[in-house]
Amino acid sequence: MIRATAPQFSDDLRTYRSNGVWPDQVRDPVAIAAVSAPDRTALVDRVERLTYGALQRAITETAALLLEHGVEERGAVVLIGANDCRSAVAFHAIRRIGAVCVLVSDHAGPTDISLALEWTEPRLAMAPRSLIGLLSQRHQSVRWLSSEHDASVRHLEPFAGDRSGPNSPGVVVFTSGSTSRPKGVIHSTNTLRVAAGNYIDAAGLEPSDVFFLVSPLSSITGVLQALVMAPLLAGCAVLEDEWDDGTTFDLLINERATFYGGPDVILRRLLDEADRRELSSVSLRAVSVGGALLDTLLLRRAEKMFGIRVMRAYGSSEAPFSTTTRHTAELEDRVELDGQPNRGVDVRIGSLGDKSECLIRGPHLFMGYLDAEDNSDAFESGWFRTGDAGVLRGDQLKIVGRLKEIVIRNGIKISMPVVEQAALGLPFVHDAAAFGRLDQDTGEHLVLAVRPIDGVRLDFGMLTGALLGTGLAKRSLPEELIVWDVPFPRTVTEKLDRAALAEESVGRPRLFADRLKS
Repeated sequence: MIRATAPQFSDDLRTYRSNGVWPDQVRDPVAIAAVSAPDRTALVDRVERLTYGALQRAITETAALLLEHGVEERGAVVLIGANDCRSAVAFHAIRRIGAVCVLVSDHAGPTDISLALEWTEPRLAMAPRSLIGLLSQRHQSVRWLSSEHDASVRHLEPFAGDRSGPNSPGVVVFTSGSTSRPKGVIHSTNTLRVAAGNYIDAAGLEPSDVFFLVSPLSSITGVLQALVMAPLLAGCAVLEDEWDDGTTFDLLINERATFYGGPDVILRRLLDEADRRELSSVSLRAVSVGGALLDTLLLRRAEKMFGIRVMRAYGSSEAPFSTTTRHTAELEDRVELDGQPNRGVDVRIGSLGDKSECLIRGPHLFMGYLDAEDNSDAFESGWFRTGDAGVLRGDQLKIVGRLKEIVIRNGIKISMPVVEQAALGLPFVHDAAAFGRLDQDTGEHLVLAVRPIDGVRLDFGMLTGALLGTGLAKRSLPEELIVWDVPFPRTVTEKLDRAALAEESVGRPRLFADRLKS
């Protein structure tokens, strides 16, 4: 059984329950929408379309199947999720019976999947049919069930809401931080509902809005937008699993998507495709983007050239959607600042570890990490330490950089220490160090500097293939390789100096992924 592990959670539980922020009973929004708008489209992917009525029936059938397989209330079910309707159905079914949905991306490496299974000890796991054979061989102690199972009629009454209660652990997502392994982030129904409600209010979203999701369904962005916000509004979520400039743009236009929330690099790709087609408008009416390295010229272009209302937001898996520039704010604030704290959210600058660190608290905050030891450095007197540097301009937050050692490529976080550790385990590598480089197509890409052992001639394909062999996820592979022949620069405390590493990399031999060769 997964339990809340954050040291301040019991005090927050009493406070938020007593003031009504966290109700003790919450009805499932999908069940509500299935009654009020059964014929309204709920989910769309490239091959399937589900109305709320159909979604409700699919959830009920899958929930019955899970119960037949012995899944218990508050037990864990690992879901290897893709951006498709079937994964969304599986998520809702797991929550409907009161089990904890442990979300892992279908693009995750074998090491990440193994950790999720080890930490949560599920009796059953679900995955797309194409992965079941391989996963069953690798993890024989777990019963694997396809998320694309054939529907059958089961006599099961619809549940009004999850049986475990809205203040119990309900969802786990994984995030990469500055440690050598991912962290499991625990949320409840109520923490997610608070974040989603704030998001809806600040962005001015309506039931007629159509969410366009490119971020993984297994990420906090995917959970909030497609699995919580859309049902709360009885709106529609369009799920894009494989990015392609042309066909992705077609999907957005054909489904008349009105809202996009995610990394700005995706927004730029969409607008570039519109330019290639000589279009002066798209269906999007609003976008919400976040990050310290946002392209403000892109945001101005989206608003002035395409009439899209742009907003900035700040949050993380642990503290989702903490601040935003509201849709009613002036353009300059919406482009340049990360916004005001949302309802119930407190923000302060300065921790014991760093005077510029941004700290967050509020009813949207996660319940702790799967490994309670990860909480020791994550909290300070009830405040969550974000690891990001920020400043407050009046009541407006501005994130100015990251203290954590991650690179964000296409909105996906890549832990530099994780990649370094994988490289150091290779027999032909003497030392390895990573840093991020700005990339106009992906926001950033990962650069890996490698000191090979004497006599080894590095080859890009050889190195990346060897890294995959260690269990590193494909999405975490470096796209630029620098050959190093001297010790890496370090600070006076012997900590790797990544800024100096980037500066000293100029002029050194380097190899590139195919994407960067042109």
